[in-house]
Amino acid sequence: MEITVRLKRSELLYDIGNIAFITGDIMLQDVKLQSAVQDVVNDGNVDKVTRSLSSSFNELVSSLTAYTKKELVENIVVSDDLTAPENYEMILVVPDTFSSLNANSVVTAAHDYMVNMALSDWFSITKKDEAQLYIDKAMNELSKINSYMIKRTRRTRRKGSPF
Repeated sequence: MEITVRLKRSELLYDIGNIAFITGDIMLQDVKLQSAVQDVVNDGNVDKVTRSLSSSFNELVSSLTAYTKKELVENIVVSDDLTAPENYEMILVVPDTFSSLNANSVVTAAHDYMVNMALSDWFSITKKDEAQLYIDKAMNELSKINSYMIKRTRRTRRKGSPF
């Protein structure tokens, strides 16, 4: 059985921007710092977020290597070009006993993992006291993903006759 995990870049950026705005909004003491925190997805700054999203997605795929389905070709060319894909997508191969109810949980946790990693990168520049909190949140989401991936369903056995 295959599960396609598709994370929309626009949704990731929306959540990153929303959390950064709320975090900056409560910073009343320094307007300049507040602006720096909130401007995470604006032109120029979004490049840093794009790198963070790409990095966190690669880390996510790497942590799920046992479940990924990616054919290797003989010659591979990789680069560090800055690309902003519309979607981050991976295919997970799971056994038939995988609980399909966990598929949505995997997607939600993967989304939150990538958002939290991007925020930790951004806050490491603009609000250092928040950076570790988001790393911890991201690691918690990664742990959730791994626990969802090992959950299986059991076959229901019916008793023969009640008589």
